[in-house]
Amino acid sequence: MKWNRIRSVFVTAVSVVGLLAGTAAASDTITRSYQAEQELQAGFIVSADQNVAERVVPATRTSAARVLGIVVPPNQGLIAVDPDVTEVSVAVSGNAKAWVSNANGQINEGDLIAVSPFEGIGMKLVGGGHVIGVAAESADTDSDGYTQQTVTDSDGRSRVVDVATIDVIVSPRYVEAGADQAATGVQEFVRNLTGRIVSLPRIIAAIVVAVITLTVVIILVYASIYGSVVSIGRNPLARVSVLHVLGRVMLLVAGILLFAFALIFLLLR
Repeated sequence: MKWNRIRSVFVTAVSVVGLLAGTAAASDTITRSYQAEQELQAGFIVSADQNVAERVVPATRTSAARVLGIVVPPNQGLIAVDPDVTEVSVAVSGNAKAWVSNANGQINEGDLIAVSPFEGIGMKLVGGGHVIGVAAESADTDSDGYTQQTVTDSDGRSRVVDVATIDVIVSPRYVEAGADQAATGVQEFVRNLTGRIVSLPRIIAAIVVAVITLTVVIILVYASIYGSVVSIGRNPLARVSVLHVLGRVMLLVAGILLFAFALIFLLLR
């Protein structure tokens, strides 16, 4: 096997792995554009308006079944759906900052964030209910925008609660009472390895990188060993040069593995 050919395969493999990993990571946050009858603050949790299509309203328990996502600043998402009709950008997947309260107790990393009685503000899920996603960090006095506010719930009752913004992995769904009220099984596994919650798109990107890397390494190792055996069989005198090339291939394989490990680390950090 010619050295230039091996080097070309290596460069191509690295480019493909990097491109796919970069694309997957860039797709971490997906936003969609909606109309809104009122001004909605970034971080508000929103639901679909039951009366007007393509319009959103601040989420409360009465609209929890239609929860869509979290309001984000324009152009925050790296993938945007219908960006030309935007009045409000809503993160429907990925990571976003969300307003949360301690109405249902202290929020810790990994807790599910439920729709609360307070317009646009989330809270820790207790029992079953509609959730906007998973808390990627704990909410405390050091959280962004932390303050104590008097808020009015959907029944017109006022209450003083701690309010802050935290990173949330957006994944709207309904959770049955008694179900696992934490991250998904895959996220929990990664959390045990890394010590933090990682969004599913990043986990999928890391898996893609690992699979591609394993495939490339197997192909390179098999092709180089097979080629070396054939070359030595045809010309025993070329044994030294063939083994020299084989050693270079092993160095390339080590380089590919290191490159892939670095990408996976960046994706899961």
